Formats: sequence, structure tokens, C-alpha cells
Amino acid sequence: MKNRLNGPDWDIVQQLIRMGLQSAIDAFGSFTAGNAPLHTESVQCNTATLPPYRTQEDIIVLTTAIKGALKGHCHLIFSAPEARQLLAHACPNADPADEIAQAFLLELDNIVTASIVTHFANLLDTHLYGDVPQWTQLTADALAAFVYQDRCPVLFDAQLASSDRQIRPVLVWTMEERFFEALQTLTADEAHTKRISNYISY
Repeated sequence: MKNRLNGPDWDIVQQLIRMGLQSAIDAFGSFTAGNAPLHTESVQCNTATLPPYRTQEDIIVLTTAIKGALKGHCHLIFSAPEARQLLAHACPNADPADEIAQAFLLELDNIVTASIVTHFANLLDTHLYGDVPQWTQLTADALAAFVYQDRCPVLFDAQLASSDRQIRPVLVWTMEERFFEALQTLTADEAHTKRISNYISY
């Protein structure tokens, strides 16, 4: 679903999104003790795009509901092979189905989501928080319907990747329309725009 932000406003928002993503990547690296560093391979803002998964194994979706003054969802998505590659750095010989492995991945999602939630809460000066992360395993064919089921506009989806491209999780954020209205108000006001410029330069 498309939202109504475009033009210069959306250019500013894209910069803010990339800052939030960098916070998530830094959190990811810290949690994995630097053993699985990621970079942003691509970011699709203001649109809904998921990469094709050519695997017979299930897709793992870690979902956190965003609550507080504004509502939405964050989905951190791994293929089963990617999850095993990641777990090899932290839980050797663990399978994604193991309880300890699931606990590790859910806590990873919790930390990644919290870093972005804090970023936007500070920017909008509002109360936002992430609920308890939820684990879902489903087929590749069912992925899009699950991720976009709330019919909220998509803020961004990002393809992250390790240096060897063996771990390439996707991060998708959907937020209710009022979130975009709050961003538009922020970018339309001269005083707020100055604060944003300072925030970006910082």
C-alpha cells in the first residue's frame, strides 16, 4: 500500500529511515558479538516488496507489534538456512526448531526492533514500544499474505546481508496512517524541520 508522503518530505523521511536501520544493524552486531556483521543491501521505502524465496523449507518470521501512541508491526524474516547460519555463530549445532535457538532469535528481534522504535519515538517525541515478539513458521507462498495482513501502509522493507551474503534477513515495517501523518506534520513545520536537520547531522 502506498502512503501519501512524497517529494522533499519523503526524501527527509528516507534519511531518517536509514538512520533507524543503522541503529538496528548496530544492535544486531552487538548482540551477535560482531560474529555476523550486517550491512544494508537495499531499502524500499513507501512500497511493499518482498524478495522471492526459492526454498522448500519454512520461512521464519519474527513479528513485534508496535504499540503506544501509534500502531504497526515489525517483521524480521529469515529463511531456515539463513537462521542456521546465524545460529552457528551463537548456538553451534542448534536447529531453528530448538527452544534455545528460538529464544536467541526472538531476543535478537526484540533488540533490533527496540532500536528502531526508540529512534522514531525520539524523533516524533511520542510514546512507542514493542510488544513481546512472536514466532511464526510458514511457507514462502504464504509469506506476503501474512506480512501484509494488517493492510497498514508500508514504511519500508530492507534487505540486510552479511559480508558473505549467507545471511540475508529482510526487515519489514508497516505502520498505521496516523504515523505517516505525524511524519508529514513534522517535516512541514519549519521549527520541526530544523530539529530534523540537527537530528540527521548528529
